[in-house]
Amino acid sequence: MRKLLFILNPVAGRKASQLTLYRQIELFSAEGWEVTVYPTRKQGDAERITLKRAADFDMVYCSGGDGTLSETASGLMRLGLAQPPVLGYIPSGTTNDFAQGMRVGGGLQYLRQCVRGGAPAPLDAGVFNSSYFVYLAAFGFLTQVGYTTPQSAKNALGRAAYFFEGARRLPEVRPYRMRITANGKTREGNFLFGAVTNSLSVAGLIRYDTDSVAFDDGQFEALFIEDPESPPTLTRIFVEAMNAHYSDPHVHLFKSKRIRVECGEEVPWCLDGENGGLHKKADIICLPRRLRLLRPLAGDKKGV
Repeated sequence: MRKLLFILNPVAGRKASQLTLYRQIELFSAEGWEVTVYPTRKQGDAERITLKRAADFDMVYCSGGDGTLSETASGLMRLGLAQPPVLGYIPSGTTNDFAQGMRVGGGLQYLRQCVRGGAPAPLDAGVFNSSYFVYLAAFGFLTQVGYTTPQSAKNALGRAAYFFEGARRLPEVRPYRMRITANGKTREGNFLFGAVTNSLSVAGLIRYDTDSVAFDDGQFEALFIEDPESPPTLTRIFVEAMNAHYSDPHVHLFKSKRIRVECGEEVPWCLDGENGGLHKKADIICLPRRLRLLRPLAGDKKGV
């Protein structure tokens, strides 16, 4: 019998995962899976249990927000296996940037398609200094909102909670003097925002052209915004970014396998929507096709 480790974050989003947990387990069991459920109790639990137990399972499914996914994926990568267990994901968080970009559905119909007729698809991941991430390494405006917004506010208000938190933190926005090296080129400047991504959006607000992003091409999308020293210009830049337009000369958008960001002071970074710590130097490397994500077969997109 195939063995499944099911990791559940019971406080993610508006706790919808609790309401359908029995039906999810019933679906796996009906398809011949022996299911072991582990509800997380605190931050870091998903990575810890994955690192400790995942090698004994054929697949690890996690239900929660982007943070739960990131911890589970990090645990799989830290196993050190040439081919770690397949990763499955049921998004039940508030923003779910990764799920939106990958068109990962949160309903039982999507899960049924994955379990009954799905296949693992290759997925790039990343390393940030000594930490792993799935889809986002970022600093600057918007990036701290995900982990500073209280969980109670996210449960009550959903995505709107991020807007309120972002508005509250707007006076704190300031540039960092940085040196950015990628693709054999170096640029120095005062940067307000930077994001290295394998996603179609950041914080559900900044968006990329869907035709330019591939999740398994061995490269990240890198977006860095210099300080225009003009509030109206900055507002226009972010409004354009919400519509995937990047024509301003203060905006630098490119692809790269490896990026180094250096600063004379410690900069707070965000990894997959969670606190990534303070760093003066960030070495960010794409790990091509490091993970395998369970997806419905091509062309079977109902309910996504």
